[in-house]
Amino acid sequence: MKSFKNHSFFYNKTLNKRRNRTRFEDNITASISMPPHLLFPISSRHPKLFQTEDFMKKRIIASSDLIFQHAERRVLLLFYSFIAFYNKNVEIKRGRTIEQHGMGSKINDTAACHHSLFPNFIIKNKQTSDDSDFENTQFARSLNMIIEQPTLVNIFDNHLEGGGNSFVMTNALNLINQVSNNNLDPILAMNDFFPSMNNFFTGYHAFVDKSKFPYSQALMLICEYQRKGTFSAADNLKIKKEYVALMLGLKAEECSLDSSFLHPHYLALQREIWINKANTYKPYRP
Repeated sequence: MKSFKNHSFFYNKTLNKRRNRTRFEDNITASISMPPHLLFPISSRHPKLFQTEDFMKKRIIASSDLIFQHAERRVLLLFYSFIAFYNKNVEIKRGRTIEQHGMGSKINDTAACHHSLFPNFIIKNKQTSDDSDFENTQFARSLNMIIEQPTLVNIFDNHLEGGGNSFVMTNALNLINQVSNNNLDPILAMNDFFPSMNNFFTGYHAFVDKSKFPYSQALMLICEYQRKGTFSAADNLKIKKEYVALMLGLKAEECSLDSSFLHPHYLALQREIWINKANTYKPYRP
């Protein structure tokens, strides 16, 4: 079986830089550990059993609900990020990931997968003193919640993000800045984001076939589960009114996607995001 080590594209070069990590039991964010029945301790007596395509496929199928939820949360956190910076008139840059609330397990071959495309925002051209305090909000902390997944899911995510330079990432960051500068509202931004994700999912099969990656069938299952989780919030690549109502705490029958209707609701949620500060915590140092 070909090793992923031949594909340095998959490996995040920042992993060696120390992050502020906490354990699941510290309950800093709503991170999700893998249920015990989905953990497969790698046996030193039969290591090759855990390297087969068939085993990887079965493991991904068993983890399908978690993979679906992982993609759902990615969308949710991006939508809330649009709202957090709505009309803020600041420049947003992607910062290095410095927090991680939950950990993977080498013995179980699991990884800590960040839900958010942007665990750390850098704010430039700050207009008010409040803008400098975003990193101390509970929402900023929640951008670093993770879900424990088979390591192969983290490999898929690394390709999606492309070290921060993929089209999905650059497009999403551009959309956040357009929302901040009042060129788009969060609904229009989401309706621009979904097609970029669709393009990624559509092209992934050909990419894997061409690159001859190991565990290609398992990777394609991950792709399908993440596609379903991503578009659970959309209909024909447009955000659902019911989803917007749920995220804003409104009744679906009373909700409208008209920007003038949603404007005060954006501002109300934005205020909650910015005024709710996070508690301090001690990073876990084994």
